[in-house]
Amino acid sequence: MNWRVNLPDLNTFEEVAHKYKYTKPVVSCKHRLEWDVRPIGPRSRTYERVIKVNSNKYVITNELRGDYDDGDIGVIKHAPITWTRRDGVERIQIQNTRYPYADTLRYTLLENILPQGLYFFCANGKQYVQNNELDCTVSPAVRPDPLLLPKTKAYRHLGLNKFKSPQALALTFERHNGRGESLSRWVNVGNTYSIEAERVTVDRHAKAKMKNGIDSFWAWLLDVYDFIPVCKNPSTYDPDSYKYVRKIITELQEYTKETYAHIPRVSEGHYYVTKELLEDVLQDEKHPYRTHVAVIFMDYATQPLRSVEDVRALRKKYNTFINTCALLKKVTSEEKLVIYKGNKNG
Repeated sequence: MNWRVNLPDLNTFEEVAHKYKYTKPVVSCKHRLEWDVRPIGPRSRTYERVIKVNSNKYVITNELRGDYDDGDIGVIKHAPITWTRRDGVERIQIQNTRYPYADTLRYTLLENILPQGLYFFCANGKQYVQNNELDCTVSPAVRPDPLLLPKTKAYRHLGLNKFKSPQALALTFERHNGRGESLSRWVNVGNTYSIEAERVTVDRHAKAKMKNGIDSFWAWLLDVYDFIPVCKNPSTYDPDSYKYVRKIITELQEYTKETYAHIPRVSEGHYYVTKELLEDVLQDEKHPYRTHVAVIFMDYATQPLRSVEDVRALRKKYNTFINTCALLKKVTSEEKLVIYKGNKNG
């Protein structure tokens, strides 16, 4: 969860304009008067501010002019919220971060400052905006699906370099001006997005050659599972288990470095277990590092065995572990950002 601060309720364009007009600019040794830094909330958080572009356009941002070579021009271009008014219609444009990693400052601002009817949240490493989430008159059964808010630069490797403006990946909503109960609901009028997950297949022919070793290791693993001192409760922290696992990892890394140094290209290690090491362990039931591989798997799986269902769940994790460490997975289709022109979800 992001740290929250008390920010004002800004639900209309007029309230944003009012907030800008009656907020005294911050002037200090780090903030010049001509920079017109007007905080949207606490004055100690000068980066959370409102900028007036013209009488019909304001932006709310979490960045300072020093973050860009072109000063406030860059700030306005990449602002998380751009609020405009034209011919009796309010428009709000919402942007994700320009960084490929999480921007908690921006997320905190969006969680707190979006107008009523629009709700920002994060789930599974992605960011979304829910339309009409706060409208109690709308039944949850008929509310539109959350809209993905893609990051501007995170998808450049997916063939989206043609977008010169970061706002090409923004969410845009409109509603008619009004006051109080006469305010209409927000309607999505821009593009919507979805992500097609990468498709992965397993090399079944290569895995079939390893079947005897995989089955033998699995049977042995079930026999010794309760005797290996690794914490099997995912909700519990065991300091002794942690120290033991770290010791095993160190020994495994040293052994791998020494044993497979003669191989021209050692495969990338997954879960600290390389393909070469896994193949040797599966073929040799008396391999000195057989227990080490089991410890790495158990630390990854963290699965107690109390029922048949638990064993089945552990077996699925075991298959994933084998497929990953043995490099049996092949990506047949990369992750892809799909853009739907216009209003798809309403």
